[in-house]
Amino acid sequence: MRCRPSLDLGSEKIMIGPEAIAQAQRELGRQLAAYREAAGYNQAALAPFTGYSRSTVANVETGRQAAPLQFWECCDEKLATGGALVAKYQEIEALKAKRQQETIQALQAEREARLHETTSQLAAVEPQEDRAEPAASDWASDLAEARQNAVALWGEEFDQTRLNTQDAMASSAAALRWLVASDDTTTAHDAGWRRVGWADVERIRGVRRQLKAMDNAHGGGAAFPMAVTYLRREVAPLLHGRYDAAAGKSLFGAVAELSLDVGWMAYDGGGHRLGRRYMTLALRLSHAAEDRLFGGRVLTAMSHQALHLGHVRLAVDLACAARMGTAHAAPPKAAAMITAMEAMAQAAAGDVVHCTAALVAAEKALGRARADDDNPDWLDFDEGGLWGHAARAYRYLQKASDCARYAQDSIDHCRSDHGRTRAQRHAILANGHLQLGHLDQAAALGSKIVTEAWNLHSRHVYEEVALLSRALDGKRARGSRDFLDQAREYLLARRSS
Repeated sequence: MRCRPSLDLGSEKIMIGPEAIAQAQRELGRQLAAYREAAGYNQAALAPFTGYSRSTVANVETGRQAAPLQFWECCDEKLATGGALVAKYQEIEALKAKRQQETIQALQAEREARLHETTSQLAAVEPQEDRAEPAASDWASDLAEARQNAVALWGEEFDQTRLNTQDAMASSAAALRWLVASDDTTTAHDAGWRRVGWADVERIRGVRRQLKAMDNAHGGGAAFPMAVTYLRREVAPLLHGRYDAAAGKSLFGAVAELSLDVGWMAYDGGGHRLGRRYMTLALRLSHAAEDRLFGGRVLTAMSHQALHLGHVRLAVDLACAARMGTAHAAPPKAAAMITAMEAMAQAAAGDVVHCTAALVAAEKALGRARADDDNPDWLDFDEGGLWGHAARAYRYLQKASDCARYAQDSIDHCRSDHGRTRAQRHAILANGHLQLGHLDQAAALGSKIVTEAWNLHSRHVYEEVALLSRALDGKRARGSRDFLDQAREYLLARRSS
């Protein structure tokens, strides 16, 4: 995998329509035809030198099809243009990059507007939230406090509240504490009336697997209520039961895994502050369990959320902390997962060099993984996950061809029971086609995403549908009208639910 340098687009505000890009592609095609005819070649004679067919050359010359950089380099060389075609191609890529940035900004603005719609009192409480100090419970000083904080958190209702600067600072502080905190004195607890044993721990792990399967298939909004009810009624009494040090470590480890999953569910449902608090709890409990590897997994989840919300520097820091904190504990599959997350964050930050290094490291690490490796059951990162992370990285780097290619690879490796993941990867592929000017393919994928979205309760998928419908609105692609009609029905239904 290769990351090519992203263009320096500046910070000026430019509204670029798809017709401007299409017109520029037609002009480039006419320029190619003129150079070809001047050199005495017909389309069939030129095609072998480009590595493409005659029909491709014809489509490029009429502007119906976009071609990659290598195509134009070959044409410049064969037709002795002095690099004129590549220069024009790069101008078009700059236009596409600017339009991609405008689309991302529009999505972020739309997310903000929807949060205001769904949280009627947000404006009244935001000033107080912004002035608030980070919660002292973000990293419990001892396990007695951690147990109390957990039970208190599980008693809270779902709330769609965004993060503020103090939340980001608290996440950074929690990551630092995880990196440097000393081990807990003991994980034993002898004050409760109920004896907690290995069967209780295995039951938690079994329920976690079932809830995670529901989350994968139907989204966080479907699984969250059941997960929290289980935590309140079944897990809380276990935390306050009687157990020795060994059983305590296993108990905290199992509860950490379930807490992370619930944090993902809240995050997927749009409850960002609640999701962050569950993830921070999972980080603290993983430390009590002395499970360094799972702590790194938690930090990648926190990085993912920070990246989604536009806290790019925080996302990079959390991913790097995960890598550094697990450097001597991560098996190949875990190392691949962590470095792939770092690649996404570095891409969002525009750091092509570190993105490239992380993607290469992730691919090599996954290549070292073996089927008989002794991995924990929560470590389900696979080739589809790697290509999905790569596609997202190229999406941030505004490299549409690479984004579409890796998105398709990730879809081909997607598990049949992971409905949300499949919908999200289709959305990334649609975005790639959209930026390449393949409007019909983007619209067809949009219709497929909406079909999948009806079976999901996922704010992430909702936002992807909203973004794609916004981008295709007013376009003359054959499938745009059908997709837009389906999208409006879906968005209206989900907005009011």
